[in-house]
Amino acid sequence: MRFGMLRIAEAGCLAVAAAIFATGCGGDAKGPAKGPQKGGDAKPAGGPGGSSVSANPYSRAKVGDWVEHVTETESGGKKMYSKTRREVKAADEKSVTIATTVEAEGMKMPPSEQKIDLAAYYRPEAGQGTVKPEIKEGEEEIEVGGRKYRCRWVEMKVAPAGIETISKTWMCPDVPLDGIVRQETTARHGNDVTKAVMTLTGCGRGQ
Repeated sequence: MRFGMLRIAEAGCLAVAAAIFATGCGGDAKGPAKGPQKGGDAKPAGGPGGSSVSANPYSRAKVGDWVEHVTETESGGKKMYSKTRREVKAADEKSVTIATTVEAEGMKMPPSEQKIDLAAYYRPEAGQGTVKPEIKEGEEEIEVGGRKYRCRWVEMKVAPAGIETISKTWMCPDVPLDGIVRQETTARHGNDVTKAVMTLTGCGRGQ
């Protein structure tokens, strides 16, 4: 049950963050997050033809690129912590294969692989199926592990099947893969609330 809740929280984090990528930051990450340092101005995200969404960030991926995040999940009065490592195992002009390992409460989940089709990359402003998210975005400098990052943040809100999910993601192109520096997600279903905060703790580039 706990692993199920963890899978849902982390899947939500990665799915929302993978949808958008922005430019303009600097620095490497390591150590625990200290959280946002100052706010950015919010504005609606542009749509097709006027969107700030850039090309698929995974198109820059090289074999050996990796990122590590720590996620704190709170639900039903209980907190869980997990560490996720994602690494590029294969890459060409058409697709990228990502290997993911997750460790939670001293237990390791079975590793998994995901093949990302670069041509079919999902853009949130186009919606996914019949669910179209509300999107806002802005720019903000945040500090993680004592280092500052100039990021673009994106806030998305969806409410399929009565489950309202709000996720705010800070991204930087100097971070490999999808560039996630930090993400905060809240999901509400009736009186049930699940919160997850995912923070970058390490990253590196392949040769």
